[in-house]
Amino acid sequence: MGSFFRVMRAVRAQYLNVLDADALNKNFGGPLFVFFVVTSAIAVLSLFVTESQGLFDFLGGVDRIGREDFLAFYRAGDLAKGGQVDLVYDPLVFTQPFSELNLGLLFLNPPHALLIFEPLAFLPYQMARVVVLLANLIAVYGIVRVANLRLGFSPFVFTFLVYGSYSSLVLLQISPIVIFLIVYALVNSVSRPVLSGLALAVATIKPQFGLLIPLFLLAQKDWRTFWIAAVVTTAFIILSILRFGWPVWADYISTFTSGSGSSHFNQVYIGMITVGQSLGKLWLSNDCRVGAQILVLVLCGGGIWYAARTLSRKFAVPVCLMAMAAASPSFLFYDWLIISASLLLVLQLVPSWPRHLQVTAGCLWIAPLVQMMLFSDGQVGVTVEAARYLSAFLPLLMLIVSIQIYLLFRKQASYQ
Repeated sequence: MGSFFRVMRAVRAQYLNVLDADALNKNFGGPLFVFFVVTSAIAVLSLFVTESQGLFDFLGGVDRIGREDFLAFYRAGDLAKGGQVDLVYDPLVFTQPFSELNLGLLFLNPPHALLIFEPLAFLPYQMARVVVLLANLIAVYGIVRVANLRLGFSPFVFTFLVYGSYSSLVLLQISPIVIFLIVYALVNSVSRPVLSGLALAVATIKPQFGLLIPLFLLAQKDWRTFWIAAVVTTAFIILSILRFGWPVWADYISTFTSGSGSSHFNQVYIGMITVGQSLGKLWLSNDCRVGAQILVLVLCGGGIWYAARTLSRKFAVPVCLMAMAAASPSFLFYDWLIISASLLLVLQLVPSWPRHLQVTAGCLWIAPLVQMMLFSDGQVGVTVEAARYLSAFLPLLMLIVSIQIYLLFRKQASYQ
């Protein structure tokens, strides 16, 4: 028995050494925030084990794969490859090959995204999803590398085991890739303007976060990155028109007023975290929702401009990332990694946080996990209503944390 305990103590010592536990306790926000992060990691690990939702099914075809968003990207690329690009934004035709679980899938990305998805469609579906899965894993790793926390293996473990990573991987979304490109570009736009501009141009295939990025670049006077991103994005658009024709762009634009994009906004989703969706969950009209979404976009744009003008770059980036998430007109749980990235960048600059920020940031870190646990507890009843109201107030929590981070950085800058 004594030898058993000696082995267990040795294993524990090795485990703590790998995680760099002492440094983690002092330099990962603080004990309250670490409690939220560790709790989240344990719960998400259990989800990967018990509810992988076909993540590791590498044999299923388009017609029988479980719930998976990558199907929409692959299907769009396949239609473009077959010369049927005019059907990409037609929901009835678009979903014909899908299983019943995926009949609600839509292609909502701009047509120049087809320049990326069409080549993927030349691969068998099973191989294409492996490529995207590996790209997502590398992107999550890259987000932590950009933060450069120097805390051993712990930040990588915690970020891979946040609900945003889980949701992205089981649905096989491309959000981790796009978020990595944005974070990399904003952090490195001065030192690496060409790569940053290219990264932002590619990130426009998922354009909702990019609405306010130009404001940040202009406020920071990052002229080279701004113009490289603008020119390359314009080149992508022109190339897509030459490759697929102008009508597909006309179809895409029409979706915002009377097509799939409009119905997507009007419907209320428990996992959609935007101001417009929040008001929908509180039973306000569509006109109120649209007006509020535009208003918060303007207000957050002003906040990003102010933060970028009054803070140095290293302080401005995480504040603006959080504000971009709060202002986004489309933000689901698989986009939550932009929240995680923002908080990791805060940790790089201020390793020890005041208690109020530890609590609010910890609640934000774990919020999607709590919400979906409440929602999955039953389709009716108190838990579903609790999930609905929690979801409705999450954009407000994002804004509160953004303000707290800004005030923390202003205080930090005054000491330097």
